[in-house]
Amino acid sequence: EPDPLIKPGTLCKRCMKCVKDCPGNAIPPKGGPSIKINIEGQEYEWGDVNMGRCTATHHGINYKASPFLKRYFPGFNLEITDTTMSEELAYKITHSLGLATWGRQNPEFPGTMGSPYIKQVSSHCGYLAVCGAKGCIRACMEFQEKTKNIPQNNFKTPVFPGPKWELCPPAEDPTGGIVEKKAMTELYQEPDKDAGQW
Repeated sequence: EPDPLIKPGTLCKRCMKCVKDCPGNAIPPKGGPSIKINIEGQEYEWGDVNMGRCTATHHGINYKASPFLKRYFPGFNLEITDTTMSEELAYKITHSLGLATWGRQNPEFPGTMGSPYIKQVSSHCGYLAVCGAKGCIRACMEFQEKTKNIPQNNFKTPVFPGPKWELCPPAEDPTGGIVEKKAMTELYQEPDKDAGQW
């Protein structure tokens, strides 16, 4: 026998923490676009997620949620929270960048992989889950845990044991790279006193 359906409003109390915590701005706010279905006379509704923003964030090209983007593509600045890209384009970009190889090695980017972490994750499971579901799943889990909305809510470690983090925009990034005169200044910022000498 199947379990009985959970009644609408049992788990989701419309706190909208998922909207606030999603680094991709992919979940619409209250009153935004939604999807409604009817099952056995009960109406279920959820936000119509912008899958382009969600996929771009979850798969690692949103600077707010991907330390690997910051490390291997410093200054790469797509404003994912405003993008209109499709889900398919987001997949195409994230997988192309993450799995790319680059034949010219240099001190700024040692090695030949576009993003060694993405390459490693992809080779293990084929899926690039970089965001960690900060808004859609983890914010909801935190709400369920803190409000004791579900019986299974007492764990040794809370969902968020410490403060939540978000990386700064590339324009405000204090680390920077060669162009920002923050990396390898001795190699690239000082004039070459022997220019043209062999």
